[in-house]
Amino acid sequence: MLDLRTCLNHYKRSEVQDALIQGAKNRELGTRYLDGHFGKRPDSLQNKADVLEFAKQGVSSFHISEEHWSNPLALSSTLKKSDLIKMRRGWDLVVDVDCPDWELSKRITFVIIKILKKHGIKSISCKFSGNKGFHIGVPFKAFPKAVNGKSSAELFPEKVKKILEYLVYVAEKEYSAEILQGLDSKQLSGKLDIPEHELAHEVCIDCNTLYKSRSSKLQYMCDKCGTITEKEAVLSPNSTAESFISCPKCKSIVRLSTDLSRRCVKCGSSNIGKKINLKLVLGLDQVLISPRHLYRMALSLHEKSGLVSLPINPFSVLAFEKSMASPEKMKCNLIFLDDSSTHEGEAADFLLKALDFKPEIVLEFNSDKWGSADNPTNWEDSQERIPIELFPPSIINILKGLKDGKKRALFVLINFLTSVGWDYPEVDELLHEWNKKNQDPLRETVIKTQLSYHKIQKKKVLPPNYSNHNYYADLGIISAEEANGKFKNPVNYAKMRAKMLNSSKKRKKTSQNPATTIIQNKDTEKESS
Repeated sequence: MLDLRTCLNHYKRSEVQDALIQGAKNRELGTRYLDGHFGKRPDSLQNKADVLEFAKQGVSSFHISEEHWSNPLALSSTLKKSDLIKMRRGWDLVVDVDCPDWELSKRITFVIIKILKKHGIKSISCKFSGNKGFHIGVPFKAFPKAVNGKSSAELFPEKVKKILEYLVYVAEKEYSAEILQGLDSKQLSGKLDIPEHELAHEVCIDCNTLYKSRSSKLQYMCDKCGTITEKEAVLSPNSTAESFISCPKCKSIVRLSTDLSRRCVKCGSSNIGKKINLKLVLGLDQVLISPRHLYRMALSLHEKSGLVSLPINPFSVLAFEKSMASPEKMKCNLIFLDDSSTHEGEAADFLLKALDFKPEIVLEFNSDKWGSADNPTNWEDSQERIPIELFPPSIINILKGLKDGKKRALFVLINFLTSVGWDYPEVDELLHEWNKKNQDPLRETVIKTQLSYHKIQKKKVLPPNYSNHNYYADLGIISAEEANGKFKNPVNYAKMRAKMLNSSKKRKKTSQNPATTIIQNKDTEKESS
């Protein structure tokens, strides 16, 4: 943990002050204080005295935007998107490797650097984030000034996110073995704190379709009398077919000869294998690629670890150890995102490949209705965003913060919010606000990976029903109204309240409409006559 003395000793160093002033040029600046609160935005650093003055006031870290601005101090939360586009002069590509396992984090970072170099990029920067991961940077100068007649400054953030998708694709296609180094899904689950069933899926190797066990025929041929016996097998993902049966004719023990259940339901191939979802392993954080999002500056301190966000040689990342980033021992002669020797447009080919890239989709072949009563997949999409005021008591109780069961609650919240019309940026913001209220908050990585996994599925799933006591009664969040069986699911509760409110508004609007009153009066007159 940091204290004022450590901050003062660190931020009074001349090389630290120089790096911070240079890094803040034309970028939005934000500060964080030792007591945990954040300073006003936007802010600025004009000279060395500013850095030390901030430290004296209790500033523990400095943060800047990926975006370059014509006038950072003119930025405001009230500005329209069109105004931001006019003010944005460029952006740096900053890849945030946020993996909780240290050795995996280093290997992932090194692979991303290798991919960038392979695509002809020489201006690659790297720095230790200060805690668990790394930031990899490519300066804006390396990208072409325009793409298809459109200024490259306007590609942020939507098109820049395509770069991350492309990096994940190349890493998965060419470097999986180097990253995983023999780790299986069980070992990865322990290292990353992600459920094993989320990390790996069985897929058809031939057509890239998700494999799901299903009802099918099992064939047994008796070697003694030649009798062929077929049995219907209803298999779940964790069950297996019977290996032996008794021949119905000669009573001999017969071995299973053909297991038709282990075949792809789409193409019929029996080439079924496990595929690790490398996107969850890589932990490339897309949150950073969003308007006015800030990241920790090079040579800034990190509140939790007390270490320096230290620039390092990109090709020495595997040899880097956290002790090298100690404020007392750190040595730095590198500049993060230095574009002084960058060739303009050296990343043009890389950018065009990323923009043209279309992700390979693991298909889900729905020949049957999958799901269960407690976790159905077929439901009516919510057309409108339901506000918090209409949420059921159980969800409101979760949002107040919990002591135990936070991971189960996170699963409920993500599925509930996406089911009632909230988009992912809104869900992400609410989850982080909720996590601050929890006793012993969840690690940010847990929230990010769960939300990323939900996005990957590209389908909405209801939260568990009220009858699932593991999620409601055991957490002590369910109300008497919800427990009485009138509502099956929190989403049903919220939709019913929204429907009742809309109906009430319509009735009120109708009763207040003069035209409607006149029509009603005329109808009454007709009936009287």
